[in-house]
Amino acid sequence: DDDDYVLKSIDENLVLDSGKGQYRAATNLKTFNSGLKVLLSIGGFGDTDDLEKYYEVLESIEIRTKFINSVHATLKQFNFDGVDLAWRFPEVKEKKDRNIFSSAWQGLKKAVGVGIDEKWAEHRDQFVSLVRELKAAMRTDSKLLSLGVLPHVNATAYYDVRNLAPQVDFVNLWTFDFRTPKRSKVQADYSAPLYYMYDRIPHQNADAHVTWWLSNGCEPSKINLGIPTFGRSWELTTESPISGVPPLLADGAGDEGTYSKIKG
Repeated sequence: DDDDYVLKSIDENLVLDSGKGQYRAATNLKTFNSGLKVLLSIGGFGDTDDLEKYYEVLESIEIRTKFINSVHATLKQFNFDGVDLAWRFPEVKEKKDRNIFSSAWQGLKKAVGVGIDEKWAEHRDQFVSLVRELKAAMRTDSKLLSLGVLPHVNATAYYDVRNLAPQVDFVNLWTFDFRTPKRSKVQADYSAPLYYMYDRIPHQNADAHVTWWLSNGCEPSKINLGIPTFGRSWELTTESPISGVPPLLADGAGDEGTYSKIKG
């Protein structure tokens, strides 16, 4: 919540006990599987409202403490086993010669979402503090803490791996949605390639992300590779070749999904 910095669902009617109660429904699955662990994710692409609040939580010790207390209380209230921090750092714009694993400042000069972040170095250190403080608060209840790493964030700028990795139980790499109709309206392409493909943006593949985290000190056993169970669609133009092999000329998102009701 960007008003009082406490944890708040994007759709309270969907998840709270006063509504459809999906928080409780998810954690109640543990009655059928004693080994099941259910974590609550914070951030991610679903939160598009006032992204400045993610900076504000980092910059103030008082606000960080309030946020952490709120997270801890929510986990206990709904019997979650931990939390996944999919923090909303700014996204790097689509450009073939821009690699999110190269220079920290180079990737931030054309950032989108919350604008240019001239205090990225401070935010990087403050994020380590947030993770360390959150882990300490949850340790007495043996709660799990993981990182959810979004695909278009400048990792070099924001993730101090050697100081973060010892504090978390695992790292969830969002190795999908590298190309989407929203980011690439006029070119349809593979959205979740495993390896680099010729003439593509260097970091837009799973191998590049895994390699970067390993080379910066993250234990292999802590890395979870994100695999999409959905597809992305574009509306192709009449100039697209009949081969159907990406990349293809496109004219925006394809028709909305039958169940998701979301175009593309």
